[in-house]
Amino acid sequence: MDVTRTRISAVIIKDKKILLVKGNSGFYKDFFFTPGGKVEEGESEMKTLERELKEELSTGLIEAKKYFEYVAKSYLLFSRTKYR
Repeated sequence: MDVTRTRISAVIIKDKKILLVKGNSGFYKDFFFTPGGKVEEGESEMKTLERELKEELSTGLIEAKKYFEYVAKSYLLFSRTKYR
């Protein structure tokens, strides 16, 4: 079964630092990601980015440029390991 899911992420850079958000539940708990999420049906990429930034960071979108697009046919599954 071939399922296509479109996701969008923001790479926010300030003072040579990249902003990451920490997952807070389920499998993603304690992993770090760039903010973003799934594009809902009928929603543009920019609207998705605006919505996700509001949900995850309580902030709005001022300016955005699309730098690249990555298409993956499948995801690599991995097991979680915590280190002390």
